[in-house]
Order: sequence, then structure tokens, then C-alpha cells
Amino acid sequence: MADANRHRSHLKQQNKPFKGKSKKKDKSGRTIPLAPTPTEWAASTKESRKNASAQKRKYQREQITRKNRCLDSSKPKHPYIVGLLAMNQECDCEELKNILINNCEPGEILTLPDSEGCQVQFVIIPRDELAVLDWGKIVDCFLMVFSSRNADYSRAKLDPTSINCFDENAYTYLTALKTQGFPEAIGVMQHLELCPIKKQKDIKKLYSRFYESEFPNSSKMCSSLKPQQMLRNLNTCLKNCDEVGYRAIRGYFWAHSVGVVDGMTQFTGFLKGSGVVNANQLVHITGIGDFQIALLRTANGEFLPTEERENIEAEKDPGAFAAEQTWPTDFELSAAFSKLEVKTDHPPNDIDDEEDEGHLEMSDEEKQVFEFEDRKAEDFDFPDEVNTPHDQLAKDRFQKYRGLASFRTSEWDPYENLPISYSKIYEFKEPNHIIKKHSYEIAEKSNQSCLGGLVTITIANFPNHLLNQNYPVIVSTLLPHERKLTVLNFRLERWGNTTEKVKSKDQVLLHYGFRRLNCKPIFSEDTTGDKSKYLKEFKDEGNIICSIFAPVCFGPCNALMYKETMEGGTLVAVGGLHSFDPRKPIIKRILLTGYPLKIHKRKAVIRYMFIDPKDVRYFKPIELFTRSGLRGHITESLGTHGNMKCVFNDFIKHGDIICMPLYKRVFPKWETTNWETPV
Repeated sequence: MADANRHRSHLKQQNKPFKGKSKKKDKSGRTIPLAPTPTEWAASTKESRKNASAQKRKYQREQITRKNRCLDSSKPKHPYIVGLLAMNQECDCEELKNILINNCEPGEILTLPDSEGCQVQFVIIPRDELAVLDWGKIVDCFLMVFSSRNADYSRAKLDPTSINCFDENAYTYLTALKTQGFPEAIGVMQHLELCPIKKQKDIKKLYSRFYESEFPNSSKMCSSLKPQQMLRNLNTCLKNCDEVGYRAIRGYFWAHSVGVVDGMTQFTGFLKGSGVVNANQLVHITGIGDFQIALLRTANGEFLPTEERENIEAEKDPGAFAAEQTWPTDFELSAAFSKLEVKTDHPPNDIDDEEDEGHLEMSDEEKQVFEFEDRKAEDFDFPDEVNTPHDQLAKDRFQKYRGLASFRTSEWDPYENLPISYSKIYEFKEPNHIIKKHSYEIAEKSNQSCLGGLVTITIANFPNHLLNQNYPVIVSTLLPHERKLTVLNFRLERWGNTTEKVKSKDQVLLHYGFRRLNCKPIFSEDTTGDKSKYLKEFKDEGNIICSIFAPVCFGPCNALMYKETMEGGTLVAVGGLHSFDPRKPIIKRILLTGYPLKIHKRKAVIRYMFIDPKDVRYFKPIELFTRSGLRGHITESLGTHGNMKCVFNDFIKHGDIICMPLYKRVFPKWETTNWETPV
């Protein structure tokens, strides 16, 4: 009875139960982890762990000691090349070179003091951009020379640039060197004694700030008044210097001795880079060309080429029957194009038959003959718009073009309608990195020299008149396949604030790796799809792909593009090698435009796109689009002057522009002078 009269609250509060880690949602469905297995380190005793740590510590100390004493076998034993580069016109590099030589240990090759046999060669680099780039390919360390002779001390605090630390040419040289691949650098200040004593400290501090802004990871700037400090910094810098990427994959040397013996030219130098060279390899002389080795002399002996010698021919033999290919006639091309089917997102009969077409009839005035006027480029509404031809039929003028349902998803056969030049180049089925690895392994197995050794390469029939005393003679080995012609693709971007226009197929000078060549590249967008869009000129923003016919080159490889102007070469773009692949199509797009004459809902009469009904029937399968985003297609020709009836997927307005996109594949310009003419 008492239970029946018990008070029951109308509030039904239910507290949530406690949920631990095992009840969380992200734990649901997970298996219980297994207990961790004891590692070999944890299972070992304390005494063995102490012994292993001591051995590791001892080994690391030995490696550091050997490195500091230049005893590391992985380091080359060749003399280091130290280049003196003036950062303004007041520098006296000859005076600084004499100071350094007088403080080094004398001998056939100079040796740095207290360096355990570290040998150096000092060279003065002329203030010429091409010479700076060539010396930058072989120099191990740069001495950046600054002069405070004509610095304006009175305005230094208000205008720091008045001290003339870097001149305009110096900034250009530094940009080119950093893009190409920059070795180590040390700053040296001259003529500090000419400054007032009270201001010497402030002037040096200001110069050091400019120097550190360009070389943040380098050692502190030193004065030419302290040659011992300069040499100590140089010794430390050379111990830690590493090869630049494009140098490390091949053997190369600076030919400090060039002579002619028995009508053949001999090049002698200390082998650097990978230290790999054999008599069957081809060699490249920078700025001159590729050559075969007649005789190789190294510390291991003299070697003559064998039957496995690399072929000097760059072009591929197209075969005996390559010239017997039959080409389609114009009639066959027209018939094939008329059968082209283009997919659209709406069926052709999506317009109601009840819609009145009487509104689209033309008056007598509108049927009168009109004359086309060629518009200028600035009058076009689209960058790839072209004028409608008025002196010939559009189907004859654009017979090499075709329509695509979608530029991104439509397929394009990479082997269709290739030019004759493509029969002379090589195509590799394997990816680029596999070819590079295989070529390097082949060269390494047949090596006949050692890193840092003195080598002499003899070349027959060498054009000695092309050697220039202002530039170094650089000999670099070519890996297998690096003489074969293909399509090189470089990924470039606009450098700095340059506004120089560079159009496709304009003459440019391209530096990449140890090569440089004059070429006429074509530009395209940098895309990941199976085809890329052709560009008329170099873009001001973003990356573009530059394509040329050239011998194969293995990366990493930085690239610089120069445009010839009235004032000389101007750096317009920098980047690097992207790939060597002739299969990716570069597609050029053009737009034919027309304008609405009569409109009724989704139907319209379009004029000014063609001038002949034959063109309307020829291009009828191709889908149209408008500036406002509508899509449509041609239904029929109207009249005798190229007008046509079109239907769209929505209501069209009078101010809209109707476009027909046409596409064709373009190819790089074939010029044998690209790789055969010295630069």
C-alpha cells in the first residue's frame, strides 16, 4: 500500500554513463594492438649498449678528423678552382690575386697554408655575363670582391645604396649564377684603408649587411688587409663544398692546357664531378659541340676506342621506306572531316517543333552582300580569336584544324599526322629516370679513370679556331643516349620584372647544364593532362613549358633563357629541364566568332562567322559556345552569304558572341643549326 502512494517526479533525468577511451567512435571496429616485441637494442645488456655507443662516437670523431685533415677518401684530390669576381668596377682583382699567391706555399700548384695539402688555382673572371656563366660551371668557390674606393660615406646612413656595394651588372651575374647552380662563396673587401679611420668600422658593417643579404649561409666578409684570415676562410669553405647537381652525374674538367700534336688537339685537366670517363664516350666542349675521343690518357694508362664506341650521329635513320609514305589528298581530308562527329551534352532535337521559326526569316536588306574587314589584334574579344577568311573558303584555310568535344577529356593520337622531322628523332619507351639510371650504370662500369686524376683527351679534326681566350675550355662527358635527338621540354618562369616580349619561334639563347644553343622554341601551358595548350608568347605569370628539338639531357639541369636585344642578351626566363618526350601533343586553338542577327528564344540566326554555305555545312558537326556560357550547334545554312541557324541550351541575348573552337597540333621548329652551330 505504501508503494502505491509513493511520489514519482515528472522529471526523468538520466545521467550519461562514463565513456572511456575504449568507447570512442574512432575506436569502433579496431582490433586490439599486439604487445610490442622487444627490439634487439632493448634486449641487449647495459654493458653492450654502452660499448656500442662508444664505438659509434669514436667512428664519428674519426670521420670529422679525417675530413678536417683532408684525408677523407670520398673527397677529390684535384686542385680546387677559386674564381675572383668583382662586384663593382672599382675592384682590383689582379692585386688581390697577387696577395693570395704570395701567402700560399709555392710549388707547381699553389697550396693553402696549414691545410694538409689543399691545392688551389686562382683565376680572374672577366665581367662578361657569358664568361661568368662558363666559369660558374667549373669553379669550386667564388671570391666575391668588393671595393670601397669611391663609396659616398656622407650619404651612407640616409641612402645605403650610395656606397655602390653591388652595381647593376653584379646583380645580373648573381641571378644567373644562382639559377645555373651556385657553388660556395666568400666575401672580400678591398681598399678599406682608403676610408676615414673613424668610419671604417661602419663602412665594413654596411658592406657585410649587403653581402649577407645575398649570401646568408656564407662565412663572414673579410678584409684584403688580412690575407691569412682570407686563406683560413677559404680552406674551411673548400672542405665543406659539394658538387652542384648537374655536375655530379658526369665527369668534367677545365682544360688548363690545350695543345696540338700530330694534327690532333689535346685537352688536359683534372677530372671532377663523377670521375667517370672512358675512350668510347663522347665529350662535349661547351659552346663548340660534341666530339669523339681519339685517345684517352689517364693514370691507369692509355686507352683507344673500341667497336662499342658511341655514335656521333645525332639524327635517327628514318629507314629505306620512310620516303614512300602516301599522304591523303585535299579531297580525302575534306571527306574525312565532314564525317567527324562531335559529342554534345544536349540532343539535336531538344527544341520543340511547335516553336515558330518565322521570326528567323531575313529581310531583303539583311540579305545584301557585306564585306569583311580584317580586325587588328587589339579589337579581338578573345586572345586566340582569328579573322574570318574572305578571300578563300574557311574549310580550305583551316583544313588542318579539327573540333573537339572537350579539350581536357577528348583523345588525341600522339602518332597521327607527324611531320617528317619526327622520323629523325628518338623516342624512349621507359620513363626518363629509368633511362638516366641505366645510362649512368653503363658509364660507371666502363670507367677508365679516377676522381681527381689528371686526364688528357685527344680529339681529331677539332676546329681550333673556335677556341676563345676569354672563356674557359670546358670538357664534359656525355652519358649514353645524350647525343640522340629528341624533344626537350623545359619548365620556365618569367625572371624578375622583365617586360621583354618573347613569342613562340623567336630566336633565343638557352643555357642548360654544360650546353648552350641558339633555338626557336614553342611555348605551351604547364598541365598534367595528356596534351597541353599552345601559347603565342611567354606569359608574365606562372610556369610555361618550352619545347625544342635538341640532344637528350639528363637532369637535374637548370636552364636560363636569353633574348637578343639591341643592348645585348637579356635574361627573360629561368627554370629547369622538365622531360624529354616527343609524344605529348601541343595543341593550338583558334576561335571563329559570329554575332546574332535574329533571335527567337533559344534559336538564332548567326552571321559573320562564315561567308559561304559550303563552310556552314563543313563545320556543322562542331559544337558552339557563347561568351555568356551557353552551348549550341548549327542546324542549317541560311541564304547564300554564310548565315546559319543555330540552337542553344538556353535563351540567347543580342549582345552575346558565338564562338567555334578549332584545334590542331603544332610542333617545334626543326633547325639543324640548333645543335650543330657553335655558340
